[in-house]
Amino acid sequence: MPQNAPPHYTIPDDIPLAGLISIVHRMYSIHMDGQAIAPGLKTGQIPFFMRISREPGITQDDLAAYYIIDKGTVARAARRMEEHGLITRTPDPDNRRKLRLFLTARGEAAVPRVFATDRDWDKRVLSGLSEEERRNLHAIFQKMAVQSRDIARGDADNGSEFGTEHR
Repeated sequence: MPQNAPPHYTIPDDIPLAGLISIVHRMYSIHMDGQAIAPGLKTGQIPFFMRISREPGITQDDLAAYYIIDKGTVARAARRMEEHGLITRTPDPDNRRKLRLFLTARGEAAVPRVFATDRDWDKRVLSGLSEEERRNLHAIFQKMAVQSRDIARGDADNGSEFGTEHR
C-alpha cells in the first residue's frame, strides 16, 4: 500500500498469503521505527533484543537457531546493538569462539518500553478479533512457521521443488 494512500485504501483480495504477511511485517516495521523505542534499536533487532532480555547469556548461535536465521544476520544485529550500548557480547569461558549476549543497563532500561510497544502493536492489529480467534491465529502461524521451515529445508512430507541446495 502506498504510504500516501488514503485511510480507506483497500487491500486487494488477490494478494497471495506471503504478500499479505509481507504487508503486515512492513507496516509493523514502519510503526515500530517511528516509535523511537530505544536509541539505535531497529525493528529487525527487536526480536533478538527481546530474546536476550528473556535469556541473558544466550549465544549468538543459539539466537540464530531460535529464530531460524543465519548466524551472520544475528552477528550483525548484535554488533549494532553493542555499538549503541544496548548489549554486551562476552566470549564464553568454555569456548572463546562463542559469544554470550547480555543487556547493558541502557538495554535493561529499554526493556519495558520495547515490550509495551510490541504488545500495543499486537493489541491494535488484532483488535477486530476475539480472544479465541487470536489464539487460533497464533496456532495457525506456529504451524505455518514449522511447515515453511521444513519446506525451505526440503524436509516436508510432500517434498520440495527447491531440494536441499537451499539449506
